[in-house]
Amino acid sequence: MDDPIESTREQRGLIPHIGADAQLANSDTERAVFETALLHAGRSANKDRGADVFAEYHAMCRPNTLKRHYYDLRCFCEFLLEQQHVHLAPQELATDAESWRGMTYGLVADFRAWMLRKGFSIGTINNRIATVHQYCRLAGPPPTGVGIIAEQEFTAILTVSGYAGKVARNIDQHRTRNHIPTRVGRKKAEYTALTTQDVARLQHSTSPPPPPERILRKHDEVLQARDAVMWSLLDEHLLRVSELVALEIEDIDIDELTITVYREKGDETWVYEMGPQTEANLRVYLKQLQEQGREGGPLFLGYGGKQMTTSAINKRIGKIGKQWGFGSTSSPDKSKGRPKQRLSPHDLRHHGAIALLNEGTPLNALQAIGGWRTPHMPLHYAKLSKNAVIRSPRRGKRQTGASGQASPDHKSASI
Repeated sequence: MDDPIESTREQRGLIPHIGADAQLANSDTERAVFETALLHAGRSANKDRGADVFAEYHAMCRPNTLKRHYYDLRCFCEFLLEQQHVHLAPQELATDAESWRGMTYGLVADFRAWMLRKGFSIGTINNRIATVHQYCRLAGPPPTGVGIIAEQEFTAILTVSGYAGKVARNIDQHRTRNHIPTRVGRKKAEYTALTTQDVARLQHSTSPPPPPERILRKHDEVLQARDAVMWSLLDEHLLRVSELVALEIEDIDIDELTITVYREKGDETWVYEMGPQTEANLRVYLKQLQEQGREGGPLFLGYGGKQMTTSAINKRIGKIGKQWGFGSTSSPDKSKGRPKQRLSPHDLRHHGAIALLNEGTPLNALQAIGGWRTPHMPLHYAKLSKNAVIRSPRRGKRQTGASGQASPDHKSASI
């Protein structure tokens, strides 16, 4: 007589009935095979996850951020080759977690010291150290990273940071005393200060007319009106250059006197009431565009009918500014006794923000106009404003009469 079938798996016909000793032996064998297969699967999953972590991070970054990362990693590769004779490509560091194996806090510290000797600005050094930190984080311990860099080493790497405040100032002073440059490249160390007279002149400035022998192109007919709109949008509405080039003709509602602006930095769309100077300039410019048959599309076109780029706007502003001595060694800045720095679009945004504060614009209103997500930058501009006077609470109480109203001669703006 056959033995009864007791196992559920046997009842289903999955395995034949075997004795207890054979079951124990098979169980050990199956466990060993299962552990080997799981270990293999885990390693494979970790390898795939390494690529996924980098890809996911890149998908969350803006193209300009990735471009900056590339230049930062390229500089790190130059350091590794020059100082450590290690050859790596920026693309490897940006996409392959394995390329970060062996990374230590000592390498990051040496990289920082190397950049100081090379004369990079403090801001550039801080950005590049932050980029190295970010990719070490991706290659670091889970769950954020993939485990290529051990937790203890990763913690040590994060202790090597950039410089700020008085420390940054002292380092630059030390470099200056030792005849080491504190900035390389064309980027300005500080903004170019503009006066009200400067902005008034720029509002009516454009490039010189083409020579008589050149055939007048259709694009030349709107240059002065186009440049006037650019000046007013930068100064009166504090637009960033990326927001300026993104404007479409459809974003301008001349009847309602509004401008719709997409602020990429905050991923928000705002509707602004036109300032008086902007309205006057836009009426002239849009009329000229209509005469040319342009009813839609980019608000600012360059030669060839292509949308202007941020680089083209920067060059245009610099070229016109040079006509008034900005960026020219022959025209000194009277306030500082040295040549005026070249002009950039951000200088107009800077001037406009301070001008609004000087007119008494509240900080929260300035924050909305400038498209800042936090009050940090409005407060920074408030420090530069001529009305940036911090009131004394006690003096305010003494000057307040019985009616609770402040004395009329106390007119300083408060922060």
